[in-house]
Amino acid sequence: MSQLEVTVSSSSLTPAELRVLRYLILGLTNFQIAKQVDVNQRTVQAHMSNILSKTHFTNRTALALWAIKQPEVINA
Repeated sequence: MSQLEVTVSSSSLTPAELRVLRYLILGLTNFQIAKQVDVNQRTVQAHMSNILSKTHFTNRTALALWAIKQPEVINA
């Protein structure tokens, strides 16, 4: 089974992680996301690491492709 076939729920993500994920979908870097949400870049890196771990993706691109198909991520 490929990573994109894995069924994952974004409901396990915290509100802060979902906010970071929404900016990731827009193509922002960790530095740009940190500026948008007014946190340290290391905080964004920690959120990204947690998101990747919880969703079982190994890279941002695969994560973003999955996330844009999740109504709870897009419509929040």
